[in-house]
This record gives sequence, structure tokens and C-alpha cells, in this order.
Amino acid sequence: PYTPLFRSRLIGMRSVGVESITLTSIVTLYALGFWPAIMMILIGVGLHIIITQGFSINNFLMLPIGALLIIIASMMHPFFGIILVGIIITIIQELIFLLMVIFLNTGRLPKRLLFFATHVFCNVILFSVFAQPLLGIFS
Repeated sequence: PYTPLFRSRLIGMRSVGVESITLTSIVTLYALGFWPAIMMILIGVGLHIIITQGFSINNFLMLPIGALLIIIASMMHPFFGIILVGIIITIIQELIFLLMVIFLNTGRLPKRLLFFATHVFCNVILFSVFAQPLLGIFS
């Protein structure tokens, strides 16, 4: 039988993609530059590990992947607005982690697919509503 307990064990409890590291690091990139954005990723991932009291291979890999994404975002920065760059970076990030789950077995596919969908959805909203006002505050 398909019960809520079965569903929580199949998908996991931390499968909803609500986070602020992407938004804050992209806003920091636009407002303050490359190195402060890298520091924002380090601080954000560090806080995530402390708050969740968990360390996984995906958390560890978020540091170099986050740096790579900031490099990509910094190349797009002169040509595109912050909202579009944030959404593109979110999709690239989720595609990287989805491929890692598929090919390196770093997680469960149903959990990653749910996180992918909710993370992109939430970040479209976050970037559309908050990116420009935050940039105005920090610039």
C-alpha cells in the first residue's frame, strides 16, 4: 500500500527545493563581484551543514560546483539581467546534480527530481520578486 510513511521513505523529508544560497550568491556577484560571491557560497553551504547537522557528498560537491556556477554567471553577467542569470544558473545546477544522481548514484532519483522541480519553481519566484530589489539595496 502507498502510505504517507512509504512516500516519506521513498522520497525523503528534505526534498523540497527551497534555499537562498543561489539567490544570495548571484546578488552578491552582481553587487560586489566574484570573490564575495564565492564567500557567500562557502558561508551558505557551511550554515546549511550546521543547521541540518548533516554532511553529504552533494554538500561537499556544492563548493566546487558553486564556484563553477559563479564563473559561468560572471561570464553571463555583462549580457543578461540578474533574473535570467539566476534562473539559468539554477537550472544548470540542478542538471549537474541530476546527472550525478543518475551516473554516480549520489542520491535517490525520485527525491532529486522533486527537488529539481521545486527548486527551479521557487527560484523563478525568488529571483523574479527579490533579485532586483536586493541588488538595489546592496549596490
